[in-house]
Parts: sequence; structure tokens; C-alpha cells
Amino acid sequence: MAHSKEKHISLMALRGPEVIGPGIEEEYADAMERIVFLLDAFKDYPASNDTAHGRVVYQLRWLKQEIDAQRLPVPVHKSWIGTLCYVVGSCEVDDTKEIAKALGELTVILQGPGLLKPRHFPVIAAQIDDLVADIHLFGDPLTSEETQLVTDLEEVAKGIRSGQIIPPLTVPKGIHPLRLALINTERFMPFPRMYLGRSLARRLHGAETIRGLFHGLSVQKAIQMKNSGRRVCRLRQKKSGEQKRQC
Repeated sequence: MAHSKEKHISLMALRGPEVIGPGIEEEYADAMERIVFLLDAFKDYPASNDTAHGRVVYQLRWLKQEIDAQRLPVPVHKSWIGTLCYVVGSCEVDDTKEIAKALGELTVILQGPGLLKPRHFPVIAAQIDDLVADIHLFGDPLTSEETQLVTDLEEVAKGIRSGQIIPPLTVPKGIHPLRLALINTERFMPFPRMYLGRSLARRLHGAETIRGLFHGLSVQKAIQMKNSGRRVCRLRQKKSGEQKRQC
């Protein structure tokens, strides 16, 4: 228990302005960097509603205009960037890996999560420590799979601190094995409150607790999500086949 408390204190100490960042100015700068890159990449495509590339050019020009005027709200409502969101999902203008990456990052920036930055890495490592402490707090002994998961998490935290691992963790296709292990581990399914405090039940949904590690979301957003009081619920199958909601 003392170990867990120490980790919570260290995580709290990492939530200052130097970690959170300057605010919308940073989102504007990050977005504009990618908009300028994409407009140059699509310079041979005229703005037009007749082609996917042309529609994206229209969208990028509008975004640049609004950011230059300092009047674009962040997060941007999805209906305002429907073209951008569509092509990110359809991949139809992903002419190069660099273009695909810039489009994806621009969407993340505009929708509010923000990008993971090196100044956030110590918080990600502290969140991993926090999660490992919670795993033990619920109760040992761990299964062999859970023991391996804890070992893998601790190695990732160590690698982040040493600079050998740079978040987010990704794989070319599919889901990263560590994230898959977090999703599939029964210990992270919310348990009845008679066995587990509500706040701990929320934290034990591992893939959410350290989602910045896999999604590249800014730690500011991850912290806000963790502290928002949002309950994580899962539908669990009863033996009778009925679905029962447990939060």
C-alpha cells in the first residue's frame, strides 16, 4: 500500500505547467506545421469537390485561414473537419507514409487529445508504475500471464526513463502485443464494488489508464480522462447468456 501511495505522489508532482504545456498556442503550432506540410505535398492537386485530394486541399486551406485568424476552437467539432476525418479512415489520399502520418496527427490535434511530447514521457512512466502498484493492490498471487505482463510493463517504464523506448508503442499492423495483453487480462475487467473501490476499479482498466503509451495522446488528456470520474463499464456474459453491466 505504501508503494502505491509513493507512486501516486510522484505522479501528482509531474502535473505542473511544464508538463501540461502552454495551451491552444501549442495546438495551433502543431496543427499548422502539418497543414503546411500537407498543402505542399498536395500542391499538384487543385482545390475541388470532385476529387478526394481536392476536398482535402479545401479543408486544409480553411483550417489554415482559421488558425491564422486565431479563431479556430480546439477541440474542433467533427462536423467541421468531416473531410479530414473521412480520408484518415479511408486512406484514399495516403500517397506516402509521411502524408498518412501527418493526416492522422492533424486529426488528433484538432479533435483535442493533442500529441505526446518528450516532456510527457516521465508521466507515462509514472502512470505505468501506478498501474503496476494497482495490479498488486487488488491481490496476489498473480497468474503466470499477469506476472509476465507486470514484467513487461516494468521493462517499458525502465526503457522510457532511459530513453531506449519512445512512446507511443505501435506495430505496423494490428494491436501492440502489450496493449492486447492489457485488454485481455481479466484483472482489468471492472469488479463489483463490494470487492473493489470505485476509483480503483476505474484505474484497473489498464489500456485506458496508460492509453497515451499506445495512442500518442498528450498526457494532459490522459490525466483529464483518468480524473474525470468517468466509469469504465463492460458487458460481461452471464452463464445464462444474458448480459449484465458491471461498473
